[in-house]
Amino acid sequence: MMLRVTVIFLLIFTTAFASINNSLRIYADGVQLENDKKIDLAIDLYKKVLVTAPYLTEVLVRLGICQLRMYKIDEAIETFNQLLQNPETSALAYRYLGWCYLNRSDFQKALVNFEKAWGSSSGNFFSELDLGIIYSELRINLLAREHLQKALLLNPNSSLVYTHLGKLYLREGQLEKALPFIEKAIELDPDNAWAHNEMGVYYFKKKDFPNAVSEFAQSLKLVMEYKDTSLFNIARAENNLGLVFFEQGNFSLSYLHLQKALEVDPLNPAPYNNVSWFFALKDVNLDKALEYANKALELDPVNPAYWDTLGEVYYKLGKLDKAKEALDKAIQLEPENEEYKEHLQKILQSKNKKN
Repeated sequence: MMLRVTVIFLLIFTTAFASINNSLRIYADGVQLENDKKIDLAIDLYKKVLVTAPYLTEVLVRLGICQLRMYKIDEAIETFNQLLQNPETSALAYRYLGWCYLNRSDFQKALVNFEKAWGSSSGNFFSELDLGIIYSELRINLLAREHLQKALLLNPNSSLVYTHLGKLYLREGQLEKALPFIEKAIELDPDNAWAHNEMGVYYFKKKDFPNAVSEFAQSLKLVMEYKDTSLFNIARAENNLGLVFFEQGNFSLSYLHLQKALEVDPLNPAPYNNVSWFFALKDVNLDKALEYANKALELDPVNPAYWDTLGEVYYKLGKLDKAKEALDKAIQLEPENEEYKEHLQKILQSKNKKN
């Protein structure tokens, strides 16, 4: 009897060991495919492993990251929610859920998840980095800089930290302070698409449009080829290419990229704003321009540029009182912006002529 039990036990053990061995082999093949940038094939293998070995958390993590890189946000959220079932991986799950919502431009949900990750592992480099990034997206610059500087102390060679510190300086109009941070980010990691995007923003603000196109195109290329290391949102690259082509007078290419940005990320306010601005300056489709301007503000009501766009749309529609209200709001949010003040003066002059 004892021999029989022993034989059965050995059979079960051997079968289980063979199954685990096979799962690990398939997982290794998936990692190789991921490294070869064959992300869709890697996803298939990771899913196959999880059918027989759902307890392998490393496979769940890699599956979710691959889904995120392919912009399969709903699937990635489902995957990372599975990680929440294990208390040992909850901080990691909250972190990547934050990135899912960040890439969907749902900044409030991203903040909630990043804060939960930080609460589970405060003082951790990634927690400080992620909070710095989301506070930057929410334009809470003081908190953004505080967390990014903490992250830099924890990891002085982080390309992403330099990227987002540079981005803060760009937003504040301090272009020459921003430049060395962005250059350092690209030096540390040439495959950081977000850094190339911010370099494009730098050139755009300097009105060096050819170099801006080159950098925005490079960020898009890195994402499309799955080489990007920063989990950069592809809609941002499309949106920024649309902006720079507009400035160059290439309106067909501009509209094409802005529409692509809307298709990829319908919750990103920037493309709605920019298509609205496009229509307003061309004095076409003003009803659609008004709809898009309001949509951008619905998604991000504290962005002064979006209030400026709304003011321009109302100006073109001849609704000068509403145009003035919108510009007043833009200036209230960003008092130092001379361009908004010029737009307000234009509206006031038209009101005086009308009276």
